[in-house]
Amino acid sequence: MSGLAGSDYIAASAVRAAGEDVGTYAISVQAAANPNYAITTVDGTMTITPKAVTVTAADKSKVFGTADPTLTATVSGLADGDSADLISYTLSRWSGESVGDYVITATGEAAQGNYTVTYVPATLTIVPEDTVVVTITGNSGTFLYDGTEKDQSGYTAVSSNPLYTEADFTFSGNSDLKGTNAGTYRTAMAAGNFTNTNENYENVVFVVENGVLTITPRSVVLTSGNAEKEYDGTALTNNTVNITGDGFAEGEGAVTTVTGRITRAGEAQNTFTYALTDGTLADNYSITTVFGTLRVTETVTHTLTVIYVDEQGDVIDTYTRDYAEGEAYSVQSGRLEGFEADQKVVAGTMGGEDITVTVTYHPITYTLLVTFENLINGSEVSAPVTYQLTAGETYAVTVPETPGYTAVTNVITGIMPANDRQITVFMTPDGANVKPQIAVDIDDYGTPLGVADSILGGGEIVE
Repeated sequence: MSGLAGSDYIAASAVRAAGEDVGTYAISVQAAANPNYAITTVDGTMTITPKAVTVTAADKSKVFGTADPTLTATVSGLADGDSADLISYTLSRWSGESVGDYVITATGEAAQGNYTVTYVPATLTIVPEDTVVVTITGNSGTFLYDGTEKDQSGYTAVSSNPLYTEADFTFSGNSDLKGTNAGTYRTAMAAGNFTNTNENYENVVFVVENGVLTITPRSVVLTSGNAEKEYDGTALTNNTVNITGDGFAEGEGAVTTVTGRITRAGEAQNTFTYALTDGTLADNYSITTVFGTLRVTETVTHTLTVIYVDEQGDVIDTYTRDYAEGEAYSVQSGRLEGFEADQKVVAGTMGGEDITVTVTYHPITYTLLVTFENLINGSEVSAPVTYQLTAGETYAVTVPETPGYTAVTNVITGIMPANDRQITVFMTPDGANVKPQIAVDIDDYGTPLGVADSILGGGEIVE
């Protein structure tokens, strides 16, 4: 927000149009009315772009003269919870039945719903009639993350010749397939890891389809609570956050901090933040936050008006604000140089009608003290005089005639500062063979001024 004065705030919330598919969604801003402001809201947009997925055809093999195996492919990169059935594609191979390699292609639309699709080809190998084809298929499985390790290690072997079994070959690779955290794990077996050990079979081909272990993230929905009340001048909050969906795995979780609040009539989102606890990994969860609604309805209010005036009744400033019946108020009077307010704080409880209070600023008076001092020994030679003056007020102090003494100056004039002031007038005893060096001393300046100085630092005139 911009343009607010001081610590003022305006309750506002932003809501976007519903939808999770690819496209552009309007974000609308709603702000509670405030009589002190002309509020303009500017809406925005949120764009959801397509996600990239890959369709990968699987390598296949067959013996010359036999039917083609079923062509298969895998789809990777889907959003959590989406099925591979959302992607449409066709598998075909180059024509031919002679011994050799033939390209298997996957074809389909490049843009499908919320996805952009890339297609990766594979190979169909036709081997001679006397060839034994052993298809090695790694174990696969899909599990929901629960914090425990999943083990899909191992494989199955299917031979084109029932007389040729697993006892006829060895495996020197690694078929381990284990995982704990959410993600996709694959075995790394290759045809070269398998070796024929039966001398009765010269042509043995191994076709490997690696296993896939998929551990899907848990879906967690964090929803803050709703609340509603009539306006009473206090903030409305609700610190409740409910957890739904799959929830967190045992021993894992999140700490939430609710920040939503609203005082004035209107609506606001019950916003909150969250932090995952130690040992809870974000990648193992698909977390959705849903903000509840805080609603304050209008109630009867009355206006407090504080009018600040000077002694002549001229208005200096005005403060206004609406308060609900029974709501406490406390308004501190501002500082005004050289003046003091007759009420430093206007406080009370709003009743059943508007309240108007007048605060008057009076000038602050300061003390001007004038003393008369023997120039020789510093003794008092005449009773001091005092004046109560306001800042900026002019004064003229006549030095009294004192028998036996002569004052260097007869009248001291000046302008009163915004603080107390003491002036010491030095008087010379008659017959004293002393030449005065100074006329007066003003303690708020700290430096005595000589008789030759006609204008003192604060506007003082020595005559």
